[in-house]
Amino acid sequence: MGDHMSVDIFGIGSLDVEHQRELVRKHLMNLTTSYSDESDVFTEVLQNAIDAIALRDPIANPDGGNLTIVVGRRTDNAHYLYVQDDGVGMSEELVDRVFIPGYSFGKKHGKSIGYKGVGMSYIVAVSDHIAIRSVKEGLPTDRTILHTNDWVTDSEKPQPTVDDSFSAPQLVKGLADGITRGTGVYFEFHSGSDPKSLDNLVIVTDGIEKELRYWAGFLCAKTPLGLATSTLVQQSNPMKVQFIVDRGDDVVFEEPFIRDVYAPDQGKLGYPFPETVFVVGVDTNTIDSTPVSQHNLKHARRHQAVFHEWSGPEFIEEMVLDDDEKTLLLKHLHWVRGYLCYSTDVMKQVKKNMGTRGPAVRYGARLAVDGAPQGRPLDLSLTSDQGLDRQTHIVLGFSELELDTGRKFVSNEKILHAINKVNQRVVTKLKDYRWALKIKDRVPIETDLAEWIKSVDERAGNSSLPALFAALGATPPARVDPNDEQEVIALWTALVTTAELPGFAMKALSGYNRYDALATIGDDAMTPTGSLAAVSPDYAPKENAVLEFKVSFDSLISDFEAKVKIPSEVDVVVCWDCTDLNLRVGRLEPTYGKWKHARPFRAVSYIWHDDASSTHFNVISLKNVIAELLVAHALPGGLSALGVLENRDDAKLV
Repeated sequence: MGDHMSVDIFGIGSLDVEHQRELVRKHLMNLTTSYSDESDVFTEVLQNAIDAIALRDPIANPDGGNLTIVVGRRTDNAHYLYVQDDGVGMSEELVDRVFIPGYSFGKKHGKSIGYKGVGMSYIVAVSDHIAIRSVKEGLPTDRTILHTNDWVTDSEKPQPTVDDSFSAPQLVKGLADGITRGTGVYFEFHSGSDPKSLDNLVIVTDGIEKELRYWAGFLCAKTPLGLATSTLVQQSNPMKVQFIVDRGDDVVFEEPFIRDVYAPDQGKLGYPFPETVFVVGVDTNTIDSTPVSQHNLKHARRHQAVFHEWSGPEFIEEMVLDDDEKTLLLKHLHWVRGYLCYSTDVMKQVKKNMGTRGPAVRYGARLAVDGAPQGRPLDLSLTSDQGLDRQTHIVLGFSELELDTGRKFVSNEKILHAINKVNQRVVTKLKDYRWALKIKDRVPIETDLAEWIKSVDERAGNSSLPALFAALGATPPARVDPNDEQEVIALWTALVTTAELPGFAMKALSGYNRYDALATIGDDAMTPTGSLAAVSPDYAPKENAVLEFKVSFDSLISDFEAKVKIPSEVDVVVCWDCTDLNLRVGRLEPTYGKWKHARPFRAVSYIWHDDASSTHFNVISLKNVIAELLVAHALPGGLSALGVLENRDDAKLV
């Protein structure tokens, strides 16, 4: 065999610096569009910090390490994340290498736990302001990188700037100045990052103390901060976590935790298993240990949920697997934890208790690798008992399981097939205890009716619909503003029959599978006349326009996340309100009131764009429509209602 030749197979070596830089830019652009998830920034930064702590000499450092997390949701919209560790620290050379595409600090040393992400290069690619300080052997290294995302998304923009300073808010600088060994990473959110701001991931209206707990729960569910281990394993020397929320203007709240099991009220952070968030239900061991003669007395129809944890080998031995599947599972699967609730309302209560906007803990099967929760839950793929797939939460505890880089799912088809078998077996075992689960109680009809009438009367006193429809010479569909989807449909139908919304003709409202309604949007909807007229039409009439009805636009985002709706198939969304322009998925562009110059056809209040700006559809917010009609007909409250909406949306525009 001849000598090895140095051959530039792909011609990369022959490219000049400018072309090589363009290749890197396109690679980074691919990262921002292919792998972007609202938790990726948090995951990557926390992953590297936890890895750095794990790399310390355990003899010289018997403690579990110290982690500081700052969530900066400031009133000036300069939102940021800062994570600081007391790990091994990095030399100047290593700091400069950390941002190379695909580079991972922990993987470099063979000790990265759990999630095998796309590396810190993703963090840089989506940032326009990132700063890092690392101290190793007493020697500090500072870097601040600006405008990377501007350049990644637009090659005509200037290249990113890098200098040897640490540019961050004063609170963060003060923390970074205290590093004697370890690393601090500051990331500033902006219109090109995902998320764009920190206003829409957790509830932020319950006070700063609760907001901190909500952020802690969100990060425990979404990132390696949420240690997911067997309940049979006692944690020794747990990591200490100092959690801080910075609201700006010296409004700061902080709270200490340890990284253990999820019990925030006890100062502990871990993976939020449903039974630890909403403390109801019973371990099936408790039921099994009860004498059979007392089963009905103590358990029948008494529990909101049942759960259990099995050891991996114990569970695997009960299953029918081929040799390869059994070998793979015995090597990697160490424990299985299953949870079955009597109603989807229980999972809704879990979400409410955690204070997250979207369901951070949801039905399906979650993989935990080396203690770190991974990506989105897997569908359970049940062949029967389909109703149970939305009432079951499973966590599978693996070690050393290879995941597809960045995408966070199992790359080995053989083991993925085995995992599906495990999930089905968990559901089969838990459903044997359905006799112990409650049946949803019914409120006495007279109480239910009285409460309903009272609430309707209260709502009717605040509605402007009767006065508006009187001015339109029509009968209002109801005397209350919409509070559910049926009332949205009724109000929309009533408006379509008036002279205010010509050009819309409903074809069907019955719905079909995941579609709500069909309509014809005709030429009359494109004319620049009337109070809700199209001013800048760029929309052609359409015969079979797919309409989606919602009370709040935000609930449609939840449908997109759960993959029960497809954005590209929606033509028009008719909802009552769009509470926030900055969404978990995509963004809203106002086209009503003072922004009506951008309105594509009659009554459109917003245009929704996906994060990649590849898909968009029109949104008719009936709350906005009513406000504009009140103004057009000089009715009381119109100007103030429209002003409130405009001021709200103005504050959210970036």
